[in-house]
Amino acid sequence: MRYLCFIIASLVCLAVLGVVPALCEPEPRVEELEQKCIRYRLENTKRGYVRMHVSDEIDPQQQTERLYEITFDEKRIRQVRRCRLLGNKRWGEPEKIIVTPKAYIDDSEYVQTPVQMAPVSNYKEPREHLRVLNPQLLGMDLGGVDMLHFSHVEMLLNRSNRTPPTVQLDELAGLKTWRIDYKLKGNGAEIKVWIVPDQGFSVVRAEAHTVQKNGERLVEATDSPLKQYPVGDIWYPRTVFKTLKRDGQVIKRQVVTIEEARFGGPIDDTAFTPTGLDLKPGREIVDSTSGLPWRKVWDGKKLVDPSAVKTNPPNPERHRRPRWLQLTLAACLGLIAAFYFWRAFRRRSASNTGA
Repeated sequence: MRYLCFIIASLVCLAVLGVVPALCEPEPRVEELEQKCIRYRLENTKRGYVRMHVSDEIDPQQQTERLYEITFDEKRIRQVRRCRLLGNKRWGEPEKIIVTPKAYIDDSEYVQTPVQMAPVSNYKEPREHLRVLNPQLLGMDLGGVDMLHFSHVEMLLNRSNRTPPTVQLDELAGLKTWRIDYKLKGNGAEIKVWIVPDQGFSVVRAEAHTVQKNGERLVEATDSPLKQYPVGDIWYPRTVFKTLKRDGQVIKRQVVTIEEARFGGPIDDTAFTPTGLDLKPGREIVDSTSGLPWRKVWDGKKLVDPSAVKTNPPNPERHRRPRWLQLTLAACLGLIAAFYFWRAFRRRSASNTGA
């Protein structure tokens, strides 16, 4: 009995000693916590490759699936996107876009137009205009992937238009997290952000609570379970669940699954040139990077003038109209002419009779 009491007392002491430090852990400064979160993500995901599957499972407009392959470094990015409706087996044609500090290359094969090359100075925000996603910010806002072409690192953290934020220790799905709470000064939305210090000070969940003028309560939430990826050894979302609820009912749900992610490794520079688009020989390209549009053709290795590309001469038999079609057209035109003259003759006869 004495030994049993000793064991029980020891377990109680261990439990108390384990809980008390956690409860007494000093609260970090909000600004310091936010800066650690921002710095970890930006410094460790400067370059890499991300392949992700996006499923709009519940959407008031259209239920779709998208597949993104994004290769990027600090200044350049290449995005390949495919789409299909939920339930379809066949993916649509790939849409490929490259953005560099000087030019962008837009290859939208699904509309069968020439590849467009133009200076980025044509647009104030080329990535935003071309809807090229920034994978660095995945899970750090409330938009899922829908706003990654527009988002920045201060969508949730370090905002200037908020009430003084508070921070407290919180447990979320078995993880020790720091929760930051504040309200936006504009619409009064209540924002909650959970940061996991043991996983790169990464955002693992975020919520926004708002009340509409008609009294409806909206809750927008993003859950981002993290994974430490082997290439780069970086904590990055494994999955992102984005939900929008109105008065407790889910009206929108998006699931983002990271199929592959690599960070920090070398990237072939050709990935950000026409070579990286995997164009078929003979594909037409309109190059406007010099200020004037020039028609060029891809010969499989480089851009050349159309005259330099060998093409098969046109087959006149292929474009010649069949004999029966020519006779049919001639007969139809003859009938139309005969009807026109007959009608004109009737009108002239009627007018003479009336006179």
